[in-house]
Amino acid sequence: MICDINNGIGNNEVVIRETDKRPMTLEKVCSLLCFLAGAVFLVMALFGPWRYFFLMGVCTIVGVMIYEEPASSDTKKKRREDR
Repeated sequence: MICDINNGIGNNEVVIRETDKRPMTLEKVCSLLCFLAGAVFLVMALFGPWRYFFLMGVCTIVGVMIYEEPASSDTKKKRREDR
């Protein structure tokens, strides 16, 4: 049989590893919407009034602030490692 995987020849382990699937959280969705709005305001500023550059900057900065996670948010690492 050609497709027999249990023929005893070679390694029968699973070749394709499961990837770490990260769920879409509310923070990721909100930051994506802010970046998308910033891109829209950038196009509007290039072809229209220059005041949209301010809105583009605000949307981009808010998107970065939402997307970045603070390093001190991990509550499991609060105890010292030497204990």
